[in-house]
Amino acid sequence: MSIESVCRAALIETISWTLLISAAVIYLTSGWTAGLWVMVPVDTVIWTTFAVIVVIATRTFRWSWSFCITILAVSLVPIWGYFWIRDQARMQANPPVS
Repeated sequence: MSIESVCRAALIETISWTLLISAAVIYLTSGWTAGLWVMVPVDTVIWTTFAVIVVIATRTFRWSWSFCITILAVSLVPIWGYFWIRDQARMQANPPVS
């Protein structure tokens, strides 16, 4: 397990979540349901995998459980959440030297 694994999982999750939101917008504007039929189960599997990776990283890197929950909550914000998770995970792994 590495920090880069967490970052890659966060990137895949944010792409999947963005596609799911896009499918929902398309459904609401045109009534086309195929996008939702595909993206809901795909995003569910990807988010569950992401959550497992974050829990494993929390134990491996001895992060606090509040940090773990914060990462999972922030992942619900598409695109910006990825950048926050990436930066915070890297800072937690390599704290600044004062």
